[in-house]
Amino acid sequence: MNTFPAIGTCPDALFGIHPISGVSVGTPYSLQSQQNHAAPQVAFRAARHSLTARWRCALVIGLLAMGVAACGGGGGTSSSAGEIARTGKVLVPVGNGSDYGQSVSVQPDRRLLLAGYSRGAGNWDFSLIRLNADGSLDTGFASNGKIVMDIGSNTDDHGYSITVQSDRKIVVAGSSFHYDGGSTGSGIPTGYNIFALMRFNADGTVDSSFGSGGKLVTDFGRDSEGLNLTMQPDGKILVAGYSNSDFAVTRYNPDGSLDSSFGSGGKVVTNFGSLALASDEAHSIILQPDGKIVVSGTSNSGGTNNFAVARYNPDGNLDSSFGSAGEVVTDFGSGKDDAGLSVTLQPDGKIVVAGESHSGASSDFAVARYNSDGSLDASFGNGGKLVTHIGSGAYDGGRSIALQPDGKILVAGFSDSGNYWNFAVVRYNLDGSLDSTFGSNGARVVDIGGNGYDIGQSITVQHDGRIVVGGYSRLAGGDFDFSLIRLTPDGNLDTTFGEVATNINK
Repeated sequence: MNTFPAIGTCPDALFGIHPISGVSVGTPYSLQSQQNHAAPQVAFRAARHSLTARWRCALVIGLLAMGVAACGGGGGTSSSAGEIARTGKVLVPVGNGSDYGQSVSVQPDRRLLLAGYSRGAGNWDFSLIRLNADGSLDTGFASNGKIVMDIGSNTDDHGYSITVQSDRKIVVAGSSFHYDGGSTGSGIPTGYNIFALMRFNADGTVDSSFGSGGKLVTDFGRDSEGLNLTMQPDGKILVAGYSNSDFAVTRYNPDGSLDSSFGSGGKVVTNFGSLALASDEAHSIILQPDGKIVVSGTSNSGGTNNFAVARYNPDGNLDSSFGSAGEVVTDFGSGKDDAGLSVTLQPDGKIVVAGESHSGASSDFAVARYNSDGSLDASFGNGGKLVTHIGSGAYDGGRSIALQPDGKILVAGFSDSGNYWNFAVVRYNLDGSLDSTFGSNGARVVDIGGNGYDIGQSITVQHDGRIVVGGYSRLAGGDFDFSLIRLTPDGNLDTTFGEVATNINK
């Protein structure tokens, strides 16, 4: 199973060696979580699709040709709330090694949460930070503003998505490695990933009323990860991801128990198309006002990877009024591999999906807009689809989508300068054209620290119109760290936010 997000984020995997096991990436290995741990959202890990294998080869060759040096993260938070010369950028080291920020959320009080996973005490663990409105760490939250927490004993756990409940409790969804009791011939324990969730109180303490001591896992009986979550108005929690090679969706009651009124015992698994072995992954989930559930991701049911969207009724059954029996697959061009990594809903009921489209050794931002019945909206882009290339290098990719109150569309991800990757945000008008009033001709590219690797994984818009992007960055000489930027509504870095100018390279 392969996930699509951030390209180029596992330093050791660039050269084909798994950083913990020493196993060559791409060879069969029983500890699936250890294949995935350093960057499950990376195109370098062992893939069951030919798509990722092609990307991996192209990227490794390109990086070796560029002479990529070891990269790393660092930098502290602002040491003085009185400083006014701020960069609009923040880096936060969280665990004992690399940290991969995956999902950002803004609280009503303008404090920012960034969740992901970090190297803990020998394993990968859920991690979370909270920042004040100016970008400084909120030291009253958990342990000096940071949380690193294991789901199980000595397991690899990855947090991918965060949401804040109306009561200010914080829910993080992801995966945890489940040992199945077996072992390889060399004695290495075998197992597979399972859905995992944690809930925290507003102060960062674990909410013991949720699941078992604030934690829960859901076993599909095969390799599974929960990649995105959303809340229903009644407090129920929806999580989307994959189970083996299919879309997987779960619904939980407010206490963390599976909702037996949804699907089969709280679980739904969907295989796209007629190919039994088609590989499908759900990456994003939203709830319509009528209670229907829209999930986007990717499917190779047509032979190449394409945008895939499914819509479910509130009970978990596919909505037959949407697409073909509840499913839509969208190809951005012959021979291209595409992934719909983030979905949102317009007020008029149209569905917008963003991600990336790959052709040979290059990739672009990709966006599709659908009418409420699942048909492509011909008034958007080119027949409902558009692709955008930003940087001078080969690789650009969209990761997350958000709508502004005026309906303009924001997509965050990364852009390749030819030597390294930077955060990138693109803004589109309602018809899909680039908004020339934003950034530089519709795009803002932000280098977090100079000649490093910066991947924007998640975007949100504050009530005041400022734009927050969270992800991870690696500067020269160290590990990846959580990173964030905040932009003004016109796409400039917000100089009231982030590191003071002397604390981080501009």
